[in-house]
Amino acid sequence: GDSAKALDYLDQCVATDPENVACLNYLATVQLALLETDDAMQTYRQLMNTQPTDSIYYLRAGRTFANANQCTVAVPWLEQGYALEQERGDQSLDRLAAFEEFLLGCGAAITPVYSSPEDTTTESAN
Repeated sequence: GDSAKALDYLDQCVATDPENVACLNYLATVQLALLETDDAMQTYRQLMNTQPTDSIYYLRAGRTFANANQCTVAVPWLEQGYALEQERGDQSLDRLAAFEEFLLGCGAAITPVYSSPEDTTTESAN
């Protein structure tokens, strides 16, 4: 699709409802795709201020900041999202492993349960 149009639409969505989690998430996703990392980080900060209840937002925000070498921001969100995911009845083992990998990559003192210790990349995972 047209990234510029998507960006305009999502900017309008956020302007209309600054706490709309879906709009904020999609806006950050488009910003990252356009390599607008600083804007995406600002959007993720705004998203995290809404205190979302789905762990995926904590993973996406934490991953973005971890990949930007801002682990002091990333780790609390990753820890909170990791705890949220562990509390879910239908846990995603891939998501739990991703949380562990980013936490370990940021030097957090955790014992991996869902990922192998050598899998401490900071590149992917939903």
